[in-house]
Amino acid sequence: MVERRFVKQSVHTIEQLYNLALDVKSYPKFLPWCTASRVIEDTDTEMIADLVISFSGFREKYKSKILKYPFDKEKNIAQISVNLVEGPFEFLQNEWKFKELDNGMTSIEFYINFKFSSTILDRLIGMVFEKAMSKMIEAFEKRADELYL
Repeated sequence: MVERRFVKQSVHTIEQLYNLALDVKSYPKFLPWCTASRVIEDTDTEMIADLVISFSGFREKYKSKILKYPFDKEKNIAQISVNLVEGPFEFLQNEWKFKELDNGMTSIEFYINFKFSSTILDRLIGMVFEKAMSKMIEAFEKRADELYL
C-alpha cells in the first residue's frame, strides 16, 4: 500500500490548474508512463475515464470515476476526487485540492492512496514511487507553464 500527500505552490490560477488536472484526454501528451487515455463519460459533476500506464515492463489499464468540485468562493477551494472503478488495484483514491493563497499563488495539494491487487506490482511500484511521483508532478508543472505562461 502506498499513501502520500504532496503540497506545492504555483503561479497559475485555480481555474487553470483545475482544468489541467481534468484534461485526462491529454495525459498521454505530457505524463510519463501514461500511454493512453479515454474519456467514457463526462458531465458537469463527474467523469468516467480509462488510463493505460506502462512502466518497467508492465502495462495496466484502469477505469476511474472522477468527481468534480469547481471553485467554491466561500471555501476558497476547487477539488477533484478520483476513485477506482476497475483495474489492477485493490483500491485507488486520489485527490487534488487547489486553494488561492494570500500571496497570489495557488496551493496544490495532491493526495494518493492505492494498493495493487498483485503483491509483486505493489512492491515494484513501492520501490520507485517517490521518483515516479516527482516526475509526474514536474510534468504537470511543465504542462501548466507551456499552456498558461
